[in-house]
Amino acid sequence: MNNTAKSLGKNISLSSGEYQDFKNELVRLIEFKEAALLEDRLIAGAVWIDILVDFIGAMAPSVEHGKTNRNEVLSTFFTTMTNQQYARPLGIAQKTVPKGAIKRLFLSLLIAFRTSPETKRSNIHTLFFILSRYAKAFFKTGKIRLLPHGMEFPFSALKKISFNYDEKTEEIIREWVIKYIREDKLLEKNNIKSGYIYLLLQYSIMKWYAVSLAWESDKKQADFTEVEKAISLVDQYYMFHPELDILFKNNPVLADIMAKVLSRKTAPMILVRS
Repeated sequence: MNNTAKSLGKNISLSSGEYQDFKNELVRLIEFKEAALLEDRLIAGAVWIDILVDFIGAMAPSVEHGKTNRNEVLSTFFTTMTNQQYARPLGIAQKTVPKGAIKRLFLSLLIAFRTSPETKRSNIHTLFFILSRYAKAFFKTGKIRLLPHGMEFPFSALKKISFNYDEKTEEIIREWVIKYIREDKLLEKNNIKSGYIYLLLQYSIMKWYAVSLAWESDKKQADFTEVEKAISLVDQYYMFHPELDILFKNNPVLADIMAKVLSRKTAPMILVRS
């Protein structure tokens, strides 16, 4: 890895060494399964990053005047969070409630554009396309078509089919998320926080794929078998896929909607819950 500073967010940057420490601590939080569910920890990861940004910002004057240094600041933050068993970020995460309608509207729109990636759409065509997808998602009518083989499943399946978080399923998802953190995928967006939110977006899409696979197999619950397949499909068609960049370039309205949703303070909760 080069020595270029890594943007964390809010004009806060990390050196390469600090970024390595950051990754290790973020992974430690996601692996902290003694006191929280996996989805709590995924949301807490985003909250933890926000708290870290604010903490570094608050300590900046002290660093500038030589009263302390960045290593001490980061060490204090990481040690405190670990000793307190991530009480603050986990507490915030656990208090959040599902926002299924917003998630349905957003994901169904993104998936619809990805499934029908026309090179150009007129403004009127784009508006009609968005409104039609929103109406179907809001009223839970119709079906969602997923790549690669045009598989469709009804919105009603999102309520009828549960998601089984047994030990094996959680392990598969946890290792998938950690893999992309370790591989520095968080650096592929404007800043590390945005990269992490984008990773949660992939998790959200993966859950829909897993549910669709369970529905196709006439199952009442999606377990590790569906999760493994869903992860493979998301990796192939969504995870930092170059065609998504082309899709957003050709459809600026979609890009604007995505940017606004993912920049919301509640984005982690919207994507992970429900």
